[in-house]
Amino acid sequence: MSGSLKRGNIVSIQGRTVWYMSVDPAGDKSKICIDKKIVTFDINIHLMEELSGELQEFSTSFREHKKEEALKEIYQEFDRDFRGELGREFKKLGKDMDSKEGFHKIVHLNKKVLDFTTRMKNLDNLMQDFDEFERQERFKKIIVDRLMTIEASRLMNWYDDVMRFMNEVNIGDMIIMPMKEYGYFAVGKIKGEYEFRQVTPNIKHLRKARWKKRMIFSEELHSRLPMMQNVLKLDADTEAFVLKLIHEQWFIDRKE
Repeated sequence: MSGSLKRGNIVSIQGRTVWYMSVDPAGDKSKICIDKKIVTFDINIHLMEELSGELQEFSTSFREHKKEEALKEIYQEFDRDFRGELGREFKKLGKDMDSKEGFHKIVHLNKKVLDFTTRMKNLDNLMQDFDEFERQERFKKIIVDRLMTIEASRLMNWYDDVMRFMNEVNIGDMIIMPMKEYGYFAVGKIKGEYEFRQVTPNIKHLRKARWKKRMIFSEELHSRLPMMQNVLKLDADTEAFVLKLIHEQWFIDRKE
């Protein structure tokens, strides 16, 4: 991540606003941004984390499908009725079990079993469709209910991140982006307005950017940055700290 920086690659940064943008410091989005000459941000709405407890309960509750209970009740009802009818018919037949009439009675009872099997199969298919519909509706309700309980401060953080990225960051502003390798930050400049287009399945909200070949390294910088916000204009002290790092690590002349 280090190396010399030729004079021709030096960009003056005097008077520029410096933004911190967290893209995906634990993954590979940041490298994709550099390769594609764009910047995005992690909106930090991770439903799988927000819903971890609810999803565990949801998964467990649907292991025993309601259709199984419904089918069990119907089968038990049929079994009682069928056994009763079979007993009555056999009692009527008595010694004529092997007669023509007895044979027809057995065929009739066998047909009832086949009809019941068909009914159970159709019901099973219907209950599967019902279970899937109920599963979807319950899952949607879980999401809505959970989002309704998220702290107002977190919702405001999400809102602030989106609005800053779309409207407040200006073309020409400087950006720093944490990389997967702890302590390293990419340095770049905003080159375009907000766009919505798919670069990868996980990168759709973006702005064009130009990234410098060298990065800055500072573990201390991590401690100066916010945990809950992903698009933030650096305060004066942190901005000065970043510019000092660039000056020291790149030997930049900050004069125009």
